[in-house]
Amino acid sequence: MPFPPAEIAKFRTITSDTLAKVDSGDQRAATSRVTDLETAWDDDQSTLEPKSEKAWSFLDGEIDRVLKAVRAPHPDKPTEVDALDALLTPSAEQPGDDGRPGASPCVGAVGCRAVPGA
Repeated sequence: MPFPPAEIAKFRTITSDTLAKVDSGDQRAATSRVTDLETAWDDDQSTLEPKSEKAWSFLDGEIDRVLKAVRAPHPDKPTEVDALDALLTPSAEQPGDDGRPGASPCVGAVGCRAVPGA
């Protein structure tokens, strides 16, 4: 797995918190919490991106989708939930360690859990 499990856990926690706020209808709190995600992701770019540029770029795009959905002028709850769920769920399109889509089902998605021995 290209990204340290502790780092992924941090992003997973923030994303899950944001989803809970969206689910509860607290858009202001969701918007605030998604800023924490953006800040943490940007702060860690210099250490995470060199580990796997492809995985970092993939997750960066997924995070951008979340930011756009949650910060929309007229947020749409299903769109927000879809974007947040996509970030929390490993994707077949996500590049594996060798850069091929789906080569590793859990290369670093926020929803991934560390695989023993991986």
